Parts: sequence; C-alpha cells; structure tokens
Amino acid sequence: MAVAIRLSRAGRTNRPYWRIVAMDSRKKRDGACLDRLGTYDPINHKIITFNAEGIQEWVSKGAQCSATVAKLVKQYSASQKSEASVVVAESAPVAKRPRVKAAA
Repeated sequence: MAVAIRLSRAGRTNRPYWRIVAMDSRKKRDGACLDRLGTYDPINHKIITFNAEGIQEWVSKGAQCSATVAKLVKQYSASQKSEASVVVAESAPVAKRPRVKAAA
C-alpha cells in the first residue's frame, strides 16, 4: 500500500481548514485516513496542531509527503528553531509529456 502524507479538507463553505493526514494514496482527498497528524488554518496561515514525531514515523515507513505538507513541515521546523528537525522526503515532480502533433 502506497501511503501519502497530504491534506484533507474540513470546515464549512468559504471557511476551510485542512487536516494533515496519512492515507492510502489511492483514496479520495477527504476519504478515510490512517492517522491524523495535524491541522492547518489557511485563512490565518497558522499551523494549529502538528505531530512531528508522527510524520517522522510515517516517513521512516516509506510514506511520501505532498509538496504542500513538505512546505508546512519546513515552516513548522523554522518556527520551532530546534535541533530535532523533521526530515521529509518529497515526492518526485511529475514530468510533463512532450506534445505530439497529429499527422494530417
């Protein structure tokens, strides 16, 4: 099973907040998660809760962080200014396929 650490939307209309979750990468965005690792408020740009040990545990098991979660981890590590920073392996960027013009 390919595990991804990504964001899951919660909140009401026009007032979103996001949960940082570990879930099967084949599941829907707001589907069942394996573990809740934190919450993020995009309106105020604040990390409300953050479980650095949980994220590190999932990464050590082979989970891949989304680009947004990797940014949030860096933001959290910078705000904590501690020696024990979280090491995150970002997923590889998706390569674009070259365009092929159709033969007339």
